[in-house]
Amino acid sequence: MYQWSDYGSDLNFTQVYATRSAPDQLSSLRQYLETNSDIHYDSTLSIPFYLGLTTKENVEWLRDYISETYSNLFEEFHAQVSKLSNKNLIEKELLIHPEGWKVSPQISQAIALQLRLSQSNCQNITKRLHCFQKKVEQLQEQLQENSDCSDNSNDDSDA
Repeated sequence: MYQWSDYGSDLNFTQVYATRSAPDQLSSLRQYLETNSDIHYDSTLSIPFYLGLTTKENVEWLRDYISETYSNLFEEFHAQVSKLSNKNLIEKELLIHPEGWKVSPQISQAIALQLRLSQSNCQNITKRLHCFQKKVEQLQEQLQENSDCSDNSNDDSDA
């Protein structure tokens, strides 16, 4: 069950302007957003749009709310970042520099291509593993059927 609510211009989120609860994977929200004359969006509807994160005022309000509610959150984050910036890290045999790597566009393109090939290989391996798993399950079912038939024939010969 999915539920959404539109609070309109209520920044305190107390007065619901429109709401819906349905097992429709939020397609009713998409329809509402596309047909509501008060909502104007020319691009593809996306999760950031659904969450109101495509509007500068909403993002600023959310940032301020988080800062007020969790006042030390950003302080802790900045403290962790400053600790990291004082040293180089090695993670998974890869040297991490706080200022990043200085590489040419050709090298970054080669890295992106290698990443895509690795992702493709992982997807292929996952598909093959899924096929192997199905085959093992089929063989287990056949083995169980053969075992059941064998048990039945032994029961018949005992009688």
